[in-house]
Amino acid sequence: MSTAHPATTSPPRVAVVTGTGLAVPGLTLPDELLGTVRDGGFDPVTGLVGRDLRHKDRASRLALRAAAPALRDAGLLDGDGYTGPGDTTAVVVSTNVGILENVCSFADTIARDTVLGLSPLGLPQTSSNVIAGSVAMAHGLRGPNVTLCNGPTSGLDALYWARALIVTGRAETAVVIGVEPAGDIVTKLLGTPALDGAVALVLESAAGAAERGATVRATVAAAPARRTSPVPSPAPEA
Repeated sequence: MSTAHPATTSPPRVAVVTGTGLAVPGLTLPDELLGTVRDGGFDPVTGLVGRDLRHKDRASRLALRAAAPALRDAGLLDGDGYTGPGDTTAVVVSTNVGILENVCSFADTIARDTVLGLSPLGLPQTSSNVIAGSVAMAHGLRGPNVTLCNGPTSGLDALYWARALIVTGRAETAVVIGVEPAGDIVTKLLGTPALDGAVALVLESAAGAAERGATVRATVAAAPARRTSPVPSPAPEA
């Protein structure tokens, strides 16, 4: 006679923030977004140059400069490179005007010189996912890779999808980056200059963070359900 054993279920996976970084003009550390600004903050003129940034568009350069300190803050980057699980680390980018200057520049070149005037080195910069791809290739991150370009909620949506990747087991770690580069074309479209900066967060599973002794900055909760007003019933006929 066999004895039935109760089914065992694993505890739900939780996503936590373990690293922050930014590349915003005039700022040095993320706490300056809400507090006192230190001297000697990020300067795009000197901060967006270097061999590692050659042939990259401005949005990708900003994203790379924000991702590195975020990974370092999370304890996942040292002198030898990324120390986390590359195969299960995702990159989720939020941007709405990230490649606008690139696309318009290519369109102007085609109108002026036909396709014969295009440079193959710049063609990848017309892909909306070039930013996430640049960060992934720079650090050997081979997990899910996606860019969101869906208006004002894009940044929060990026956090939502990064959390979803972690709690469903699709990724153990996720680098989330919000980036909006400035430029003449962007200013013309928006009617005002863009931020011209980037902010990055590192999310990972709570179990993974605990296993390696990482400092947890925050827990990313599920998106709250939207409340809808009930449709009023028609008034009874007299």
